[in-house]
Amino acid sequence: FLEEQILKLNLQGSVFLIGHIDNVPEFLSAGDIFLFTSDSKEGVPQSIIQALLMEKIVIATNVGSTKDLFNGTNFHLIDFGIDSIYNCLIDVLENKIECKINRQYIVDNFSKSIMTQNIISMYKVLLNEK
Repeated sequence: FLEEQILKLNLQGSVFLIGHIDNVPEFLSAGDIFLFTSDSKEGVPQSIIQALLMEKIVIATNVGSTKDLFNGTNFHLIDFGIDSIYNCLIDVLENKIECKINRQYIVDNFSKSIMTQNIISMYKVLLNEK
């Protein structure tokens, strides 16, 4: 479907579907905007964490646990659908809406040490320990 739309709209020179990559930091550093357009009910998307840590503008669909990364202003959380994605992207590109990029929010709330502490605390609660 996407390949057909890219051809239909004559966007072959502007839109690239890259598939799996191993060099995420290198790849993310080359872009300005990170689109997360999932429609599945997945866990907390590590790709969004990576993009936010690299201070990229993020537009993400509100699916699964994506909203757990959202602090109200650190990225654009939108409904799933091509119209929502398109409208938000255009608004960002035309500077109609801005995003307060906040790398520190991710560091303070989703670093390995913080997440490890949270998991240990959860296990303690489940095991009725303090």
